[in-house]
Amino acid sequence: TGSLKPAAPPLTFDQKRLETASNRLEGRFVWSVISSYPEDERIAQNAHEILRKTHPAALLIMAPRQVGRDFEELNEVPRLSKSQYPDAQDSIWLVDTIGDIGLILRLSEATFIGGTNNPTEGHNPWEAVALGVPSFHGPRTANFKNDFRTLDEAECSALVGTSEELAASLVRDDLGTMADNAQALLQTYKTSTDNLAQDLLELMDD
Repeated sequence: TGSLKPAAPPLTFDQKRLETASNRLEGRFVWSVISSYPEDERIAQNAHEILRKTHPAALLIMAPRQVGRDFEELNEVPRLSKSQYPDAQDSIWLVDTIGDIGLILRLSEATFIGGTNNPTEGHNPWEAVALGVPSFHGPRTANFKNDFRTLDEAECSALVGTSEELAASLVRDDLGTMADNAQALLQTYKTSTDNLAQDLLELMDD
């Protein structure tokens, strides 16, 4: 693809927050929508309602791109910005903080990439790949067109056009395979990058 994003290290995370959240969420199916806008969130929330008909304990983590937005409709939802974590009865957790995508992805069994359902035209899909998380996205990916095509072809990411398609994708039986595909693809890029670096060093020595 020509992109250098696959060479970036995995996103960092807060160890204490990860431990607290992992303890709270043990045994639950957790998925996320990251760097999201209202268009993405509507699709994700509708998909979550469908998902919970068969997986009533499922939790959706919402990570808005603009953390200062008004979330009046989510007044009863726990918010990380208020140091709140979800209890067993909570079906959504709003992570309205900066720098916690690495935390969210480590908690997620799958993620929906925001900005792919509005004029934003996508966000970096390699963040999920770097952590072996299967990802799904909407149709608007022009800013990362080649990257999304590469990931879709490698079957570690997939296009979903509706909430129904997203809900069905979250329970597909090959999520584990998608995660393995992500790791394999990343290793391929890492090997290629390492080889390029070695070639450059050899040229400098000549």
